Amino acid sequence: PKNLRAYKDRAYYLGLAGDFNGQIETIKDAMRLAPQDLWLYECLGCAYSNHGFHLEAAKAYSQCIRIAPDKSTYRINRGLDYLDAGQYDKALVDFNDIIASEPSNYYGYRNRGWLRECQNDFDSAIADYNQAHKVAPQMPYIFKDLHRVHNKSGQFELALMDANQAIKRSPVTAEG
Repeated sequence: PKNLRAYKDRAYYLGLAGDFNGQIETIKDAMRLAPQDLWLYECLGCAYSNHGFHLEAAKAYSQCIRIAPDKSTYRINRGLDYLDAGQYDKALVDFNDIIASEPSNYYGYRNRGWLRECQNDFDSAIADYNQAHKVAPQMPYIFKDLHRVHNKSGQFELALMDANQAIKRSPVTAEG
């Protein structure tokens, strides 16, 4: 078919049905019709990432960045896939680029904190998590991250305080 919308719909529904190979094949077929279609590369990156093919996902997100260089979401996604693939140096470049271009980007700091935590650099992780909280104090999940890293680093009193903050700020309460 020459109908791009039909390919997109088919790829979407194949993904919902759990047909990973069919979804990837359909996305690649659609790319022959629209090689610059941002949604197709984003969908390809998500599909690969969701199935643990992190380097393939990173390649797809690299195409997204080529098409839409100012959209930080793709750099965040690529950085997370590099992180999951153990390519910490490449993930760090993406997270640092996000922070340099958007100093108030919560996800840049939070994900760089996660990277530092994976490297057992707990002080840097704590600093990034605290900066993420500073730029977006409304985000409740940062205290779960702080709790985890304080616990890992043996700072149990701080971990307990973080756990209490996480409970207070949780969007889900016992009342509702």
